[in-house]
Amino acid sequence: MTNSGGKEAVDDEEDGSEGIDTDIQPTGAPDEVDLCPPEFLKKLSELQRTVIPTNWPILGMMPKILINAHRIHDYATDILLQSSGTFRVKGPWFANMDLLLITNPLDVYHVLSKNFNNYPRGDAFRKIFRFLGDGLISSDGRLWEINHKVTISVLKHAGFQDFLETVVWNKVENGLLPILESICERCTAADLQDIFQRFTFDTICKEKTARPALCLGSFIVLQETQL
Repeated sequence: MTNSGGKEAVDDEEDGSEGIDTDIQPTGAPDEVDLCPPEFLKKLSELQRTVIPTNWPILGMMPKILINAHRIHDYATDILLQSSGTFRVKGPWFANMDLLLITNPLDVYHVLSKNFNNYPRGDAFRKIFRFLGDGLISSDGRLWEINHKVTISVLKHAGFQDFLETVVWNKVENGLLPILESICERCTAADLQDIFQRFTFDTICKEKTARPALCLGSFIVLQETQL
């Protein structure tokens, strides 16, 4: 009796379940509203993966540049590689920060030498570097051509090249190598960029004025005072 009654109850439940609509979902929280269309999200994702910065209204390309500010040199290299070595940077419209980046050797030669008169530095540049006078770096036009010829003739002179080689090697042997050996012996951390900047400054001063600036010597003193 018990088994028969239980079987009938199960059959009744199975028969009753045939009329239930299984597609009906339980009521609860309303469906979430998609505030961002899929097309917008897709476009935003593509912009984030693109190396070339987007030129936004008013802001220019600054948002992408600021995002990559922590790796600005690597980012600039990526941009130039993807743009075949020439790229125009558009800054904010109110900042006057538009730049033209060129790395192709033929383009650089065209701008800085072959057709230099078409690319003057301008009054703003000369005002910033007025302390350099009318030298090669800050001059334009005919004056620049004269300075350029004089500079090239000096740089190509055999006596100058021999003098420069002597100055550099003496500074390497008597200044740079002792510092690097001292750092290795002490197993201490050092700012190589600072060291080579001092080395370059000492070499230029010795080359231009025949008197060393002793910046590398001051680096040794600074290291000793920190120990």
